[in-house]
Amino acid sequence: MSGAQSVDPALSQSFLHWGFLAWAVLGTLSTIVLMYAHHQGGVKLRPRALLYPLVGDRLENHWFGSVIDACSIIAVAAGTIADWFPCLTTQLQLAVTGLRR
Repeated sequence: MSGAQSVDPALSQSFLHWGFLAWAVLGTLSTIVLMYAHHQGGVKLRPRALLYPLVGDRLENHWFGSVIDACSIIAVAAGTIADWFPCLTTQLQLAVTGLRR
């Protein structure tokens, strides 16, 4: 394999390696913040609880806390669907092409 051909596998390998490590650190940090908010402030385990160290329990019963929850859920869903959408459309195109033959 030449130098130009080995670039794509090398980049995909490094993305997976560093990507998993970054998500592990982010997940651990988020878990620690949620545990702190729940234990110290009695905050329910919702996305708005991640802001507890910054704003306290002011978002717990405020409408803006609901907006934060909704935006975070939509962002997670959109990020998950956006990753699978190109693969799904390719598979659907192959299936339709196979059915036409």
